[in-house]
Amino acid sequence: MPKCNLIDSHIPTADENSRPNYTLPTTEPNGQFVFATLRFESGVEHRFIMDTGSSESIPPKSALAAICPNVVLAPTSVHIHGVTGRQLQLLGETTLCVHSESGMSTPIRFLVSAHSPSILGLPALRLLQGSITLHTNNDMPITPHLLNLIVQCVR
Repeated sequence: MPKCNLIDSHIPTADENSRPNYTLPTTEPNGQFVFATLRFESGVEHRFIMDTGSSESIPPKSALAAICPNVVLAPTSVHIHGVTGRQLQLLGETTLCVHSESGMSTPIRFLVSAHSPSILGLPALRLLQGSITLHTNNDMPITPHLLNLIVQCVR
């Protein structure tokens, strides 16, 4: 079960410094996504959409070329269908090491697509021990969008 916390932004949590923390920027144009920036063994950082509903992590070929230009893809038997039912064209799979801020290196399997946004799925989030925290701000009213996210989080 993914962690989903609702905390007051003025009160730090006990494990705030020990785990990656991701935020939902509701004031940005793409505020419907929660992003995570991962740092790879190559030293390159890349931004992924965190998708707790996805069982796979999927960067596009263009992102992989920047992250690890000499990577060799292994064939994959996995088939991915999007929410519309359309099958995503996969080019193969690879395992890359992701570095945490504490210096730990975690191998993550990535399915590589021809064209798609960069997605970080739930199994990778669990391996990286990430959590999504929704911070409240007592100075601003809770927007209907944020209230809906909070309701989804506790269901």
